[in-house]
Amino acid sequence: MEVKRPDTKAEPDAASETPQTREKTTTPEPDGIIDQYEQLWRRKLRGVFALRDYAISNNLPVTDDILEVLQEAEKEDIVRSDIPDIRFKIDKAIRDLTSITFPTTIDTLLFQTSDQGDMAIRRLRSSLTWVGLVALVVAITGFALANLKPVEIVSWGTALNIKPEDIVCWGPALTNLGLSLLAGTLGLLGAVVYVIFNLIGEWTEKIMSPEDSAKAYFRLLLGPIVGWVFFFAFAQQSFKSENPNSVLLIVPFLAGYSTKLVVGIINQTIQAVQFALGLEDKTSRLLARKSRGKQKL
Repeated sequence: MEVKRPDTKAEPDAASETPQTREKTTTPEPDGIIDQYEQLWRRKLRGVFALRDYAISNNLPVTDDILEVLQEAEKEDIVRSDIPDIRFKIDKAIRDLTSITFPTTIDTLLFQTSDQGDMAIRRLRSSLTWVGLVALVVAITGFALANLKPVEIVSWGTALNIKPEDIVCWGPALTNLGLSLLAGTLGLLGAVVYVIFNLIGEWTEKIMSPEDSAKAYFRLLLGPIVGWVFFFAFAQQSFKSENPNSVLLIVPFLAGYSTKLVVGIINQTIQAVQFALGLEDKTSRLLARKSRGKQKL
């Protein structure tokens, strides 16, 4: 009697497999990676065409070589093109064109023309409006508290049924509170004014990026902090004086307005001390690398 055996396929020996056979049996076709690659290239092309139109409309010195490469790219399907070195030529054209239009780049142009960019600018405008109004009201309140006369404090305390001995203690506290509110909100107002002027320029020249929106919010946070610190360190006595120095009175506002300058001075001072003591960190090395890059340019 003949016994039927189940059909079995002999597994190929690992030593007999060729690289082509192994790739066919183990590596699937990366369709997702190809699609992602095509999307990135199409986005890059859409951006470089927009950047070219921006440069031409602003009368920037775009060379004929760049225009010829981009004109050729418009006629071909670059992602599936067989033209030798066409992608290299486009990358080179993007580099040369960006050096002409910088700080306007492909990323900033695409961001400002997208729904995400439009929503970001709307939120920032609304935030700046409300923050500025609230800061102005708080600054006026702080100024009023800081300039309360002893007679006014006593009359307010009597109206609120506060004991006379408590009124004496609360007088200096109200003055210091008013000065702190005034200094902090002056720094915030300085930051608001800076962000508004900076935002107008960035949006007009199409150089705003997603990171710039986050930087604006952080600047609004740093404004009152730096304004109060500079008030406490340099201008506190001027606020309390009967004949104050008008220059020192505006120190919190200037500190909030030029936060980058203030923080830059502090950073440079600290880095100089760190360098002298041999305490360099990643930030110091990054700044040194940027400095070398600027020197090459």
